[in-house]
Amino acid sequence: MFRSQEKLTIMHKKGNIPKLGKETIKGDLSGTLMYHAKIKGFGGDVKMIYKNYSDYGNIIINGETNTTAKMNMRGHMYGTAKVTDRKGNLLATIKYDELQIIHGVDGGGGYWVQLAGKEPEFVGWNEIDRPDREEEIIEGEDDSE
Repeated sequence: MFRSQEKLTIMHKKGNIPKLGKETIKGDLSGTLMYHAKIKGFGGDVKMIYKNYSDYGNIIINGETNTTAKMNMRGHMYGTAKVTDRKGNLLATIKYDELQIIHGVDGGGGYWVQLAGKEPEFVGWNEIDRPDREEEIIEGEDDSE
């Protein structure tokens, strides 16, 4: 999913107002990701809807990974994404409803992940390997020992 979000242009603009709007990008192999950010109350609401989205391999994503946050950049995500193979076999379901947004990024709570044939498991937000957060992790390290 990180690669799909890298393709979005509106989402990565500086400031909050320029991030408002709609755009749709195509997967490298199939499908689309639709981004729609709008003002809602004293904050914003971002819908990200995957339809048969695939960038590589045998993986297809369908569902929503949405975010709502107040002007103080605190909020939560909501929505469910289903991951299937090209034959339609369900591989995993990911529920975002308990992921907290702090300072505009994930910062608490976590995801409910259910692999095919398994019970759902809670995965904390800080348990995910995040290549886009590598700089933050490196900057936070202290090697002055």
